[in-house]
This record gives sequence, C-alpha cells and structure tokens, in this order.
Amino acid sequence: HELPADAASYCAAHIRQETIKAKAKKQAPSNPALRDQIEQLIRVDQAVREKPGFDLVKMAQTDREHAAVLEEIFAKYGVPTYRMVGPRAASDFVTMIQHQSPEFRRKVLPGLKANVDVGQADPGSYATVFDRSQTDAGKKQMYGQNLTCDTQNPKLHTGPIEDEDHVDERRAAIGLMRLELYAQLV
Repeated sequence: HELPADAASYCAAHIRQETIKAKAKKQAPSNPALRDQIEQLIRVDQAVREKPGFDLVKMAQTDREHAAVLEEIFAKYGVPTYRMVGPRAASDFVTMIQHQSPEFRRKVLPGLKANVDVGQADPGSYATVFDRSQTDAGKKQMYGQNLTCDTQNPKLHTGPIEDEDHVDERRAAIGLMRLELYAQLV
C-alpha cells in the first residue's frame, strides 16, 4: 500500500502540535480565573448542543447570551493562548467563537493566526474559523473544515474549496487529516 504524498507532512505537523500541547499542559495557566470562566461557558454552550433533537432556538439563545462575555474576553485579553488558559480552554474559546456572528469571527481571526504562528493556538482551530469566515463572505474554503448540507445535497458534504487538488497538502501542513477521512468521521 502506498502512502499519500502528504503523509509525512501530516505526521510532522501533527507531532509538532501534540508536543506543543503536551508542554503547555504541564505549565499552570497564567490566568486560571479566565480558564475557569471559559470552561463554565463551554459547559453551557455544549449542553444545548449535545442533547438529542437539536433545539435551534435554545442554541441561538445561548449563543446570544454568551456574545457579550466572549467579546469582553476578547477586548480585554485578545484570543486566549495556551500559556494564558491552557490548551483546552484556548480551544474551547475558539469553539464558542464559531457560534458567534461573522463580524466577530473576522475580528478574532488575525489574533488567532498570530497565536498559531507562535505555537500558542491550534492550527486546526484557525483553519475552521478561517474557512467559516470565507464561507460567510461567499468565498471558497481553503481547508474544507466546514461541512454543510443543503436542499440540493441533504447529506453532509464539503462546500466549494479553493484549489481543491491541493487541499490535502494544505491540511497536512498544519496537522489536519486528509479531507476524505475528515468528512467520513464527521
């Protein structure tokens, strides 16, 4: 069996990210109160999403209730880093950003990218926010992170992707699995 050309790139990026996260987990966060606040918010955020039979009204209400708090956190601290709140809370913050307005996602994106560039945020989280922002703007995704369903295709599928022939190379470079596998898992 032949390995895809991007397999080595994926392994190197994935190992690099896991090493960074493991190192960050060993250090106490510089802002444990903020970590605790984010953990409380994500519990509520996920509680309405994990129930059987999605209650879209309740999800939207929870997202509205969290909007001001998330914007306040962002205004005061920027995008929380691994060092500030630990890898889990940093990732949880970005998860909740996904549920906010397109304007807020666009505002957060440069800070998230800066955190990724210095090893203080997950590149996969950045790819997800970036792709969502692209979709919001009516543009093609770069990584294929945001699967969709619509009236033409009611099953989950990837939307339009920029330079689709090289998407797995871009994904591998930041430690994301091949798009076909990702779509199957989701």
